[in-house]
Amino acid sequence: MIYLDPILAPEPADQLRVEDRMDDDERVTFGANVKAARKAQCLTQEQLSERVGIKQGYLSRIEGGKADMTFEVMTRVAKALGSDVHKLLRP
Repeated sequence: MIYLDPILAPEPADQLRVEDRMDDDERVTFGANVKAARKAQCLTQEQLSERVGIKQGYLSRIEGGKADMTFEVMTRVAKALGSDVHKLLRP
């Protein structure tokens, strides 16, 4: 869960919760966009996974739309590609 408004609510239990799981369409879109951006930059999965700091197999699952990711991982992937998460989530 993602907790909103850490300034106003001192304890996580006092904050609103938002479900943080991506749906299947979002995972597939994100993965396809990551793969396209990686290929456009002539990077292998191994090269990109090293930049991001994840295993190549995990990147493969991300590109295939099969991996659940934290926002931190999504941000690191986007940054390694010189992009941002919002662009990579657009269909």
